[in-house]
Amino acid sequence: MKRLYCILITIMAVGIMGCDHNPKPALNPIDKPLDPVKEKQALLGGCDMAIFDEGKVTFYNSSTNTIIPFVAEDDYVVTGVFVDNSFYYTVAIGDELYLKRIYAADYLNYPELLTDWDLKLSDCVNDECEKVASMVGYPGFQEIGILHGVDPEYCNFKDYRFYDIYAQTQWDGWGDDGMLGKHLENEDLFNEIALGLEEKGISAVLLEMNPSHQYIAFGDIKDWMDQDIVNIPGHGPLCFSSLDGKMQVALEEIDVANMYNWGWLTDDTFVFSDREGIKTVSLDGTIKELSPGRWFVTGY
Repeated sequence: MKRLYCILITIMAVGIMGCDHNPKPALNPIDKPLDPVKEKQALLGGCDMAIFDEGKVTFYNSSTNTIIPFVAEDDYVVTGVFVDNSFYYTVAIGDELYLKRIYAADYLNYPELLTDWDLKLSDCVNDECEKVASMVGYPGFQEIGILHGVDPEYCNFKDYRFYDIYAQTQWDGWGDDGMLGKHLENEDLFNEIALGLEEKGISAVLLEMNPSHQYIAFGDIKDWMDQDIVNIPGHGPLCFSSLDGKMQVALEEIDVANMYNWGWLTDDTFVFSDREGIKTVSLDGTIKELSPGRWFVTGY
């Protein structure tokens, strides 16, 4: 990868300096004192959601119903993921992407710069589909990954790049941005549920189990192959069901074809975004507007 250097050449007491306008940052933890504005960063302990909007991040604490701006970060934030009480996120400095981390803790702390992803911003943003690549991480593991490589045919991303936090090494994988690692530890149960829905004639998409694995959310596709859709291959309501089938709710007013992002926020609260912004919906179908913006990640 091309390295940018700042070269100082002194010849006979005449200094001639050549310096790139966008030098790469040093890959070291930020341990120096921050300016007074950044010192006002509120504590992030208990935050279980991060909202991305035009390069800025706000954190949401569902227990206290408070939104906390991320003032300790100056760079343009693209995407992120919560893993083991930390928030790992990708920033764009110019067109280059870097991985950073901050602890979601009950004490004041600052971002750490971990690695250069060796990727461009255009590798992780699909403007045509209005889509941003996800990051992935697994509780108890040391790997953090980011999707990249726009696949215009399927309106998603086709490859992974992983970073080992401890070994400080990178490698490439492959995949798509469908079912992510949070289901892997319950893969048999997840597959059983998906098969059961299929046997009942339900064309289910977006299957997401809640944190305690008591309920599942899914889209019940009724009308396939609509050319106006953005992320989902058809129209249909958002549905909730308990795993024993005793509780079932179909929310006809929420068309999954209009959803950009989705996931469980808590055991009994689902969160999604559409063109109007980010909203929460409870198991009884109560919908509340949470925030402007389109992209977010939850702590689950």
